[in-house]
Amino acid sequence: MAPTKNKGGSTPASVAAALESPKSGAGENTQSIATFAQAPHPLALPQSVFATLTRGQAAQQRWNNASLDLNVDRFDDLQKPLMPLLTQSLRGRVLELALDARGCRLLQRALELGDDQQQVLLAHELKGHVCEALESPHANHVLQQVIELMRPSAVNFIVPELRRWGKPSALARHRYGCRVLERLIEHFPPSDLALLVDEVLEEALHLCRHVYGNFVMQHVLEHGEQRQKRCIIDVLCSDLSGAALDQHACSVLDKALSYGSPGDQLLLAEQVVNETGLLAAMATMRGGFAATQRLFRVVGGRLLEDARSQLVSQAQEIQRTKHGRALIAAVLPDYRVQHMSSVPSPVRTAAPTALRGSNATGPRSGKSSKTSLDTGAEGPAGLGGAWAGNGGARAATAASGSRGGTHRGRRGDAARASAADV
Repeated sequence: MAPTKNKGGSTPASVAAALESPKSGAGENTQSIATFAQAPHPLALPQSVFATLTRGQAAQQRWNNASLDLNVDRFDDLQKPLMPLLTQSLRGRVLELALDARGCRLLQRALELGDDQQQVLLAHELKGHVCEALESPHANHVLQQVIELMRPSAVNFIVPELRRWGKPSALARHRYGCRVLERLIEHFPPSDLALLVDEVLEEALHLCRHVYGNFVMQHVLEHGEQRQKRCIIDVLCSDLSGAALDQHACSVLDKALSYGSPGDQLLLAEQVVNETGLLAAMATMRGGFAATQRLFRVVGGRLLEDARSQLVSQAQEIQRTKHGRALIAAVLPDYRVQHMSSVPSPVRTAAPTALRGSNATGPRSGKSSKTSLDTGAEGPAGLGGAWAGNGGARAATAASGSRGGTHRGRRGDAARASAADV
């Protein structure tokens, strides 16, 4: 039964005692929470939080029913006035909850709402357990949240513990370690990470083409020091054709064309344009769309004319794919207007007559059943599968928004979840 509100607004003596008493074990903590949840107080913990903390069978069932609401699943019903009580309830249990699928979401919400002191109290329970959190599919998200929200000086134990885990380059190739490295590169001062990043760059050639490592290289190009960016650009230049035609390295090339120095950007673009057939081949790749479009913003004069002529010569082939048509529309708008009439339109086949207006599709709808499109929503890694269709794609998009279950970043989601760990 949901806790009732106390009209007087005063804190009951039993609740005050529970808050003031020191925590001596998980059992006592759970008992204190249960006592509070049953007390008639206006600031009682929401049922979703109470169920996650107590882990009782009946409470868990209530949580499961409530979690159908996405707002409850994300603990959006938890607000700042409850943070003193929640912090007290979480103390001593941060690692346990971080390793749990539901507990990690609760911790992330608590870190979002907490003030500096509350964040420090929670985050320091991960001290000595960073490597364990790193390898957890749930706790790694809590670790990322700590890095994002807190002052680097307040969590200076993270980098030394990561170095004890293994080689930094191995960390960049790890399914979850790459995410933690990305957050560090985004939010820590470059001077604090200089040694760590320099060791990662010792294997830059391999990492640029790695399913996870390429994202770390992209973050170094976006947030790193100029000498570190130059190191990656030199690696790309050493085998530019191989990088431009690799599904992972071409994304690194895109970032180099975006965040390198103007001179380095022009050097890369010139090499791509001057290598016969390379630009057109890169443009036909799904992963090469962004790098090709970015190159057209870098070049000018003769190089721009050469780049355009190379794409025009292969425009029919490039436009066979959806991303190819989008690219031609973006960089060769005049060609699209003049020549798209010669590109055959996709043949649309009408649905079988027996299905039109049937019960499966709704009265007189004339449309295929949406259910058939949703059958692939539970494909590999929960990303929709090969035959997910529109329904599966929407399911995958919804899944990517939840805490504790996805990689952060648009291009990284499918690649990280579908490839095996290295």
